[in-house]
Amino acid sequence: MTPAELLDRCRALGIDLATGPRGALLWEADDDPPASLLQELAEHKTELLSMLTTWPDPDSADLVAWFATFPWPREPFALAPWCQVTDPELFCRTLAQDIERGPGGPHVHHGHVIADLRTLRRLFGPEEESRPPRRPDLGHGAPGE
Repeated sequence: MTPAELLDRCRALGIDLATGPRGALLWEADDDPPASLLQELAEHKTELLSMLTTWPDPDSADLVAWFATFPWPREPFALAPWCQVTDPELFCRTLAQDIERGPGGPHVHHGHVIADLRTLRRLFGPEEESRPPRRPDLGHGAPGE
């Protein structure tokens, strides 16, 4: 996995990454991450620390530039199967504020802004990059129940 994919995977698992004293890479989560993920984090520690402190990193600058010209969606959409955006204007306005705050902002610091930008571009970007939005499955029983 690339360092950017690791940040996305951590976010999907509810793991917050941060920089710590003396070059430490810190994580916080409700449950212990899988050992294989911790190993990959250790292998990419230098790149991850750089990504968490540099804004925008060279790999993400195109996402930030894309968002600057992105026509904000008007209808609610699913950012992830477990995350429904009910007020797209508020979501995009807040995302723009997070981008302006730069690396000092909590969402940038933990990689959430870049992950959200990647998802937005996948959902609403040019045809070759986008897929239809997914709606979360809110059912509680087996299919057909």
